Amino acid sequence: MKTALRRALLIPVAAIALPWSAWVGAVPAAAADGSTTVLVLDVSGSMDEPARIPPDFPQAAKLQQEQDALGRLVEQAKPGHKVPLSVIAGGLMGLPDLLQLQSQLDTYLQQHNVDPASISKLAALKVAATQLLTAVQLERDHAGADDRVGLVTFSDDSAVVAQLTPSVSGLTAPVQGLRTEGSTNMGAGLAAALDLLQGQANPSIIMLTDGWNNTGMSDDEVLSGPVQRAAAGKVPICTIGLGETPADVDQQLLLNIASRTGGGFRYVDGTSPLGGDLLACHQSLAGELLAEQRGTVTQGQVAQSQGFTVPAGRHRLSVTLSWPGSQLDLRVTDPAGRAVGQGYPGASITRGAGFAVLTVSNPAAGHWGMGIAGVQTAAGGDLFVATAATEGATGAPHRDAVRGSGAAPLDETVQRLVLVRNVTAVVAGVLVLLWFLGLITRPFRRRGRRAAPATTVVVPPGPPGAYGAQQWQPSQPSGYPPAAGYPPAPGGPPQPTVTAPAAGPPQGTFGPSYTPPAPSGYVPGAAQQPYYATPVIAPVVPVQPARSSARSGGCLGCLGWLVFVVDVLALGLSAGALYLWSTPLLTFPG
Repeated sequence: MKTALRRALLIPVAAIALPWSAWVGAVPAAAADGSTTVLVLDVSGSMDEPARIPPDFPQAAKLQQEQDALGRLVEQAKPGHKVPLSVIAGGLMGLPDLLQLQSQLDTYLQQHNVDPASISKLAALKVAATQLLTAVQLERDHAGADDRVGLVTFSDDSAVVAQLTPSVSGLTAPVQGLRTEGSTNMGAGLAAALDLLQGQANPSIIMLTDGWNNTGMSDDEVLSGPVQRAAAGKVPICTIGLGETPADVDQQLLLNIASRTGGGFRYVDGTSPLGGDLLACHQSLAGELLAEQRGTVTQGQVAQSQGFTVPAGRHRLSVTLSWPGSQLDLRVTDPAGRAVGQGYPGASITRGAGFAVLTVSNPAAGHWGMGIAGVQTAAGGDLFVATAATEGATGAPHRDAVRGSGAAPLDETVQRLVLVRNVTAVVAGVLVLLWFLGLITRPFRRRGRRAAPATTVVVPPGPPGAYGAQQWQPSQPSGYPPAAGYPPAPGGPPQPTVTAPAAGPPQGTFGPSYTPPAPSGYVPGAAQQPYYATPVIAPVVPVQPARSSARSGGCLGCLGWLVFVVDVLALGLSAGALYLWSTPLLTFPG
């Protein structure tokens, strides 16, 4: 209702002012409503770290890894907070290497005449905040925007650097004078900003941090305290996380703050232009964000976008471009296809180091074109962020997805434990499968083991000899000397002469006159028949498997079970060690 009344009162005023403005020159129309924004900036000690390690530093990857490990320990080691063993071990064990690598980086920067402060996160913050303040001031001066900005910093505690002021460009000096110290107290910074915004029109907060909330209020207290207060007071909070890697920033907390208050969330690494995200945050909070384009442009190239559509009845248009270095140019065309720049009715363009701001008062309704020209860029091109906005309200603020859930990358220990766990799990599965297959095929293998058929051996009858009237000749006893006239075998060797033993077989001539004892079971009859030895039928026992093969099969079975037991033990130990290594179980003392 108040907004409608104000617009109704502006109609007659505009009717009187338009002829006067046509006589004295074009004067930008004032927006119906201005915005009140507080910048909440992190100035903790970690902001002194490089926003990006120089890519040509030989040990850049190793230094990045060790910094991440120590940063996770520092940020998560809060009283009462459970910390994984991997975070503690990774941070402490890598500390000597980190100190050595940091010394090497300092030497490298000194040799290349690079000031460490010039590549720090604080330096990136100062550049981005200056671009934002310049853009807001230009919108006030040339597009009639009635925006006011205040400045709050936080580390161990919060500090109000500047009260809300329409002289936005005057905040540049305090921003350039910021210094780092202490830890990260997000709750205190948000509470101080809400105090400044109490009773203000169209209030909003932009909070930028590079780490984790590690002092003052806990995360839950931040969400239930100042965040809940901001949501109840309709104060949207746009959060920006600045880090070399996603693990540097508590992305989930920043996303929760933005989601609960209706603001946006953005993660920015050292390669992206931070000023573009600050400008996009402010434009989405102070008005309606019409377009946001990100990309890379090379020298001589013009990166075209889909453009944007300006609704009818808008009083101002603001188009911004931000990039980290070199020289880019902003190309904008109106719905009629005319280039918008100096000399265009109601337009003003300002270029600075790494940014350009174009403002247009009373823009024509319709589809506008936007392109980014690479005037002078690096060999691989330059990253840029371009935005277009007008007065109004942004329906759906942009929120980045959490990258990697803020988790640490797999370290060498975790990789080895995962490898052992996976390999032992596969081996155990194969052994179980083989055992199961053996269990299924056992009946079929037993059926294949059939006994061999029985065979008989016939013993031929013995030679005839003299037993009574029956002729039967027994074989020569072993070692018995042959009698005279006993014919040796034809062609055989000469028979040895052996002295007869004192006690030997019955005396007599070995020949027809010698009568051996009757064979067992022989009964002489009246009619003597020739005697022949009875044939013997001997069953042959089926051949059984050799004991050696049975023993080898048993040994292989025992060996298989031994391998299985050892494998299962290794699987359990590796899985348990991985759980203890990566799960937050150790509570940091208060």
